[in-house]
Amino acid sequence: MAIIAKIVLLIVILLIFALVMKVEPRTLFSGALVAVFGLVLFSFIQDVINLVPPHGSVPEPIVVIVHLIGRLLQLVIAAGPFALALLPIFMGVMLIKKEGAKIKNIAGIFFGCIALIYVVVLPLIGGFKTNTPGLYIYVAVTVVMVYFIMLKTVFTASSIVNQIHRKGSKNYQYILVLGTDLEESRIEILLEKKVNEALELYKENPGARLIFTGADDFEGMSEGRAMAEMAKAQGVPVTDIIIEEETKGAEANIKAAYTFMIPEEGQKRPRFALVSGAHHVLRPLIIARINRIKCKGYGAKESFHYRMNAFIIEYMSYLKRTKKRHIFALSLVIVLAATLITLLFHYIGTNTPQ
Repeated sequence: MAIIAKIVLLIVILLIFALVMKVEPRTLFSGALVAVFGLVLFSFIQDVINLVPPHGSVPEPIVVIVHLIGRLLQLVIAAGPFALALLPIFMGVMLIKKEGAKIKNIAGIFFGCIALIYVVVLPLIGGFKTNTPGLYIYVAVTVVMVYFIMLKTVFTASSIVNQIHRKGSKNYQYILVLGTDLEESRIEILLEKKVNEALELYKENPGARLIFTGADDFEGMSEGRAMAEMAKAQGVPVTDIIIEEETKGAEANIKAAYTFMIPEEGQKRPRFALVSGAHHVLRPLIIARINRIKCKGYGAKESFHYRMNAFIIEYMSYLKRTKKRHIFALSLVIVLAATLITLLFHYIGTNTPQ
């Protein structure tokens, strides 16, 4: 019965996920559904493994195959959150070797080291098995670590699912290309990749116009104009290009560019896609949703080690923007956890024979 119930639950989660992706995917709820699906799937696989005991009527080869495949699938599911916590160390080292020890390049190493300190160092301090201040400190740190690792898992999943689109025309009227952080040493490469991603969409959506944004200076011109020149060099006619070079930052870029967009006759709002670096897409989508601007997001391809580290910066920016809600949530969970531990020790103390 448990297996059947979990199959039903998995189907329900998939249906809700499909509805969310259809109605409004630009929230962390889409990623949360992916995370919950993974947890339920992990438990379902365990139930299937338990149905095939090592010693029973089932032939030995089938037992081995079921257990091997099941454990491998569980390992893949469980590896996600741990990889998000520890992989940034390796990627951060690679990025430092390529681009130098900049503050932004050590973000991944910092995040990964905190996770390692929690996993390896804190348990060695001791005093966690008794009702001591050390136990409460460890529980509080555990709550914080689990909260932020799971939130990062959800944030990552939401970013990925919001960049999955079918090929072909979506009837976009406009393709908005956001600017780039000009502190990066590889700015020209990043701008080129964004332009190339936008041009792919431009070719798939005949009649669409390109809007290039960004006021920061790049080789004597704004980055919005620099991207427009790159597009012209690849054959895009001037009439299909709009340049917005007065604003800085994703929110200002989106609001300013939106004023250039005119809905088609019979439409309430213009149909458009925004293009940014793959690590950066989710935050502009959330900003657009908050401002009641409907759009889809596309990420320009980036090297894996760069994307990993840059994505941590995006995650930190998201936390900064939403810090009040997370401080409230963490405080509530920590208080509840401390209360439960206190009640548990009180119960054990009152029920232990003297």
